[in-house]
Amino acid sequence: MILTVARNRLMNLRHDRSAFVLSFVVPIVFFSIFAAIFGSASGRSTTNKIGVAVVDEDQTDNSRRFLDTLRSEAGLKVATAVESANKTEKPARPTPAPARQ
Repeated sequence: MILTVARNRLMNLRHDRSAFVLSFVVPIVFFSIFAAIFGSASGRSTTNKIGVAVVDEDQTDNSRRFLDTLRSEAGLKVATAVESANKTEKPARPTPAPARQ
């Protein structure tokens, strides 16, 4: 039954060229245009990393494992220390206030 209906539809498409074009050609062209626009328009092959400031106030093994997991994520850029104005100094332990900024 399904094959009969499909065969009937295909026979109708063979005789109606506008329906054939709208059914097969237009979707391929439509998706090709959008793929060209959104696929490589920016010239990047990867997405930008999202910056995340993390303050580990707990300092436990669980929080360290959580930070390690965050650092291993490819899409995240994790900052866990506040940079000082002088690059030679050791970074200070972060607090919530500078992390929010």
